[in-house]
Amino acid sequence: MAKKKSAPAAADDAPAVLDGLPATRNGAAAAAEDGAAAGAGAAAAAAADAAAAAPDPLAPTLRKVTRNIVPLGMAIIFISNIDRSNLAYGALTFNRDNGFGPSVYSTAVSLFFVTYCVLQMPSNLVMLRVGYRPWLTMLLIGWGIVATCFSLVTKAWSLYLLRVLLGILEAGALPALWHVFAVFFPARRITVPFSTLSIAILLANMLASPLATGLLAMDGLGGLKGWQWLFLIEGIPAVLIGALTWIFLPPAVASARFLDREERAALEAAVEKDRAGTRGAGSAREVFALTRRALANPYVGVAFVANTMSSLAAQITLTFTPIIISNIINGTALDNSASVAARAGSRALKPVALTVVPYALAASLSLAVAFSAERRHEQFLHAAGCLLASGACLMLVPLLLHASSVAGFVALCLAIAAGSASSPPMMVLVARLCLGDDQAVVLPVINSAVVLGGIVGPLATGAMLNRLGGFTYVFVIMGALNTLEAVTVVIVRWWVLREGGLPDGGRNTKNVRAARRIASDAVTAAAAAAAARPDAAASKAVESV
Repeated sequence: MAKKKSAPAAADDAPAVLDGLPATRNGAAAAAEDGAAAGAGAAAAAAADAAAAAPDPLAPTLRKVTRNIVPLGMAIIFISNIDRSNLAYGALTFNRDNGFGPSVYSTAVSLFFVTYCVLQMPSNLVMLRVGYRPWLTMLLIGWGIVATCFSLVTKAWSLYLLRVLLGILEAGALPALWHVFAVFFPARRITVPFSTLSIAILLANMLASPLATGLLAMDGLGGLKGWQWLFLIEGIPAVLIGALTWIFLPPAVASARFLDREERAALEAAVEKDRAGTRGAGSAREVFALTRRALANPYVGVAFVANTMSSLAAQITLTFTPIIISNIINGTALDNSASVAARAGSRALKPVALTVVPYALAASLSLAVAFSAERRHEQFLHAAGCLLASGACLMLVPLLLHASSVAGFVALCLAIAAGSASSPPMMVLVARLCLGDDQAVVLPVINSAVVLGGIVGPLATGAMLNRLGGFTYVFVIMGALNTLEAVTVVIVRWWVLREGGLPDGGRNTKNVRAARRIASDAVTAAAAAAAARPDAAASKAVESV
């Protein structure tokens, strides 16, 4: 009697692995059910493997789209970031020659982001009405002209005015390109295209350093100062790219001449499937309805706060990296004698040239993180891990600088690289938190949160620089904010999974490897059950698995 009881007891333990099947079974019936469940799990895993291995019929079409759309988008973002950040690279001599201190410089930097932030969503709503091709063309030509005018600055008011105008004109570029990519790429294939925009930003930061070094070295040529050559030469490409945008960017998938008729139809159908259940913005009433619907998304507010935190650190480092490096070289980074201007008689080429190191590392790491996130279809942990590493390195910079300027510089480079690498998965994650035309509102709103850091960060840094031990507290605060955002991203991940997954249907945790693991657990459970049951039916159940 005791022996007969033991077999059902073992059988009752096995179903716990098999996703809550009833435990009131015995003998061969239990083993047969276990075997069937295991077989179903194995079949599901095989189906997942087959789906993953099957060729994507859209792949050739998307390769053509990538070749024709992505490079132009990257060029637009590249020159946008060159023109907004060249003030940072010319700052050391620009501030010295014009007599500008930390207050004037940080105010000028922040003014750009005020208009850039406020006009992100209005600019994109106008774009939805007039079309992205004419809108992008106008923006590029306009900011190219403004960018060249920085070479004429002699007073603080002229610097402020030009930064405001540049912010107005650049505000719509990145959100418009987000919309362009959403038009030409299905949601399941948009991670890498979106990530290329972040890579373009990082390439701009990386190449801005050698470009600025070369242009600043032209100091005295033709009677112009180095920073004047910097603004003149770096403003012209935006005008040229504006003309190329009008010529080469199709206004819709239906007019893309690099695709044949069948490819256009298939791509439109795939993209339209992602837009199911959403409506575009045509009349003013539809625009407001779209805005109201998009902002009602519960994830948007949390994403706004999270991106604001990390943007503070990102914008401070972008604005002050050459200045921080200059102060590290001079040994003044952690005391109140830290300066935003070069020393008299110095062309300040070395700190500008060294800025290439953190951003070259950032570009490489960001590309690796972006491909890893797409391959695993997971953005939460990639973003959180990068932010956590960046926060730790930033908080270590002051400690390491006391020991060695080289160690402090290395920690700064690692912090910038890790923080930048969080941008691609964060950008894609925000896009996945909404659907269809809602992205035209949500993405500018989130990007406005990002540029809020460009308003607050430089102003706060300018206020602390000569009062609270140079950049000491700046490093600590930046590190704490990145760490806090990493925690926020993990909390949002828990929230999304608790609510049943992302709006685009993804759960970020269910993949082929998970299916294989479930099937393997089922097989193991069935084998254990069969070992506990000497009857032939149980053995046949295991054989069926």
